[in-house]
Amino acid sequence: MNSTKKLFRLKKPYETKASNGLFLEAARENCSFHYKNCPEYRKILKGEDFSPDKLRKYSDIALIPPIPTLFLKKHKLYSMPRRKMLIKATSSGTSGHFSEVGFEAEGLLNGLAMVLNVASKRGLLSPVP
Repeated sequence: MNSTKKLFRLKKPYETKASNGLFLEAARENCSFHYKNCPEYRKILKGEDFSPDKLRKYSDIALIPPIPTLFLKKHKLYSMPRRKMLIKATSSGTSGHFSEVGFEAEGLLNGLAMVLNVASKRGLLSPVP
């Protein structure tokens, strides 16, 4: 099981001792995935002298170069073929441009697991109306 899946399925997601380490591993795995599979993203990171290998401790996550929203509205970045994306969501495009985010099956299932976990811990799920 990869770190993202483990992180999203933590039974006690608010225990930082357990979650911070997994969050770092998941960030490194995700950054590495996009670095390897998206030439444009790799170029951005190299331009900022950054690589996923620099993520060694939790505080290093702050070193990941941010990508401005305007850049995403003007450039399409894909780390997988669009046909693998089950859901494609876009921003409102009020400025005439919109950004697009795609979700594949595994990402959707990870998100669902986390939502169900956190919602049940907070008593937001009940079989009784």
